[in-house]
Amino acid sequence: MKNKTPCALTTIYLLIIFVSCANQNYTLVQADLIEETCNKIFFLSEACVIFLRSDGRSYRANDVKGLARIMLDKTIAKAADTIRLIEKLEGEATDPELKGYLSLCLCFYVGAAEDYFQKSLKSLDTNSFLEAARLARYGAKKAQNFASLGFDSSSTVWKKSKDLENLGFVTQGVIALLT
Repeated sequence: MKNKTPCALTTIYLLIIFVSCANQNYTLVQADLIEETCNKIFFLSEACVIFLRSDGRSYRANDVKGLARIMLDKTIAKAADTIRLIEKLEGEATDPELKGYLSLCLCFYVGAAEDYFQKSLKSLDTNSFLEAARLARYGAKKAQNFASLGFDSSSTVWKKSKDLENLGFVTQGVIALLT
């Protein structure tokens, strides 16, 4: 009777190697989707690659629409994070003038998050790509306007505004590829 253990071990090793290679090839294909998509967005391609690679879901996206959804999710999350910060600062403010200023800032952010980025996501989901891109651009412009309201460029609120602005414009660029 022959010993079949070496054959079984060889089969297991070959199976492991095959699965590893297939998984690596899948990751390379998805990395190519990120690169190909982002390289089409002039002036923002590097930021696009950084934003998408920082989110593990990007490697599982099957198409540009999937990448656009991820970008919108990231943009909405950044807006919500900034809203929480401004609400906190407004609650802690003792100076009425500063409190009023922060209240105005809050209106900008709630508008950007709800009126533009959330509606952009709904438009993306209904394949209204032109409208989704337009709304994302308006949200980015609103963040850009907010950043120029007078905050010191070293402040956390200003930095978050610039981050939202950049995310918004990259998001708009990715969505625009669908039109």
